[in-house]
Amino acid sequence: MSKPTALDLAVHRTFHKWSGGLPAAAAALGKSEQVLRNKVNWTVATNHLTLNEARDAMLMSGDFQILYSLAEELDLRILGPAEPYASFMQELMTAEAAHGDVSRAMADAIRDRRISPRERSEIAQSIRNEIAAKQRLLGAIDAIVEAGGLVSHG
Repeated sequence: MSKPTALDLAVHRTFHKWSGGLPAAAAALGKSEQVLRNKVNWTVATNHLTLNEARDAMLMSGDFQILYSLAEELDLRILGPAEPYASFMQELMTAEAAHGDVSRAMADAIRDRRISPRERSEIAQSIRNEIAAKQRLLGAIDAIVEAGGLVSHG
């Protein structure tokens, strides 16, 4: 038995980690479970997954490890979808603006060397807004990681 390649393992994992496992993947792709099992088993020389089947599986599952494995083998770089990157940039700018709002509220409050209850309330609201913005930024970072982890664009 030959040692599996990274691509062999990526194909195998894509179908066996499918929600519902290989039986659900077979049903979604309109294949018999045994035929699909043979196609994703690197020790079976007679059945092979087609490019169209691999594409359909990636689109249906949202799991692109087959593509990433091919890109790595071919020494290519995949940037990933633009949407997570655009969302990240928007959330980064929003978080930075919220940080500026906290600084402004604090500077305004201490200008007279006193902090009134109203100023304290404004500072607290600015801090809560910044925390919420940083949480959204973390969500955008998580989306980039899920999309393959690349931040560079263009």
